[in-house]
Amino acid sequence: MTQNLPLIHIQTNSNHPFSFPFECDTFIHSILQYLQIHEGHFEFTFTTDTHITELHSEYFNKDSTTDVITFNLGSHSVPDGDIYICIDEAKRQASHLNHSLEFELKTLIIHGILHLIGFVDDEPALKKKMFQKQDEILNALGESA
Repeated sequence: MTQNLPLIHIQTNSNHPFSFPFECDTFIHSILQYLQIHEGHFEFTFTTDTHITELHSEYFNKDSTTDVITFNLGSHSVPDGDIYICIDEAKRQASHLNHSLEFELKTLIIHGILHLIGFVDDEPALKKKMFQKQDEILNALGESA
């Protein structure tokens, strides 16, 4: 039997062209392999404060920027997800947390994928569990700040 592979599509906002400091698709495949996700569709859009604020306002009624927004049109076991990551916010967070933009982007990619498979961070205990899983994945993939 042939195993399906997740389909990954990566794009940047045309108003905010961005050059990745790492092989983004390879990194995403490593995460999916670690999490044993063998099916699904993942579309990543790396965008601006303006665009993500519009999404945050339209879908979550919050008129503010955020680092990552995910939409899952599939299920937790076979995600069909759109993940929006704000480059502007990632730069601010990397500076604030005193680590590289590369590390921050990798953390946000993992965060978005975890949302698609059912992790939530809207309560302190759930947020702690999600952040522990993020750290586990980063460590397993040999990533450090």
